[in-house]
Amino acid sequence: MGSLDIRLEDMDQDTVLQATAAVAGVLATWVYNSMLKKIACLEKECTRLSERISANEIIMVGNYVKNDRFEKMEEALFAKLDRIEDKLDRKADK
Repeated sequence: MGSLDIRLEDMDQDTVLQATAAVAGVLATWVYNSMLKKIACLEKECTRLSERISANEIIMVGNYVKNDRFEKMEEALFAKLDRIEDKLDRKADK
C-alpha cells in the first residue's frame, strides 16, 4: 500500500493516547454544547411560563371578592337565614 497507510501496530502508545484524548475531547465538547442548547431552551420556557403565571396571578387578584363586599354579602345571607328560621319556628308553634 502507500506511504499513508497507518497501522495500529506502527503507532506508539503516545500517539494512540493523543488520538483517544482528541476523540474524547470532541465528544465532550459536543455533549457540552448540546447541554448548553437544551439549558437555553429550558430557560426560555421557564421565563415564558413565569410570565404566564404572573399574568394569571394579576387576573386572579382582580377577580377576588373584596373583604367589605364579602362581609356585606355574609350579613345579608345570615339575615335571610334568620328570617327563614323565624318563619319555620312560627310554623312549628302553630
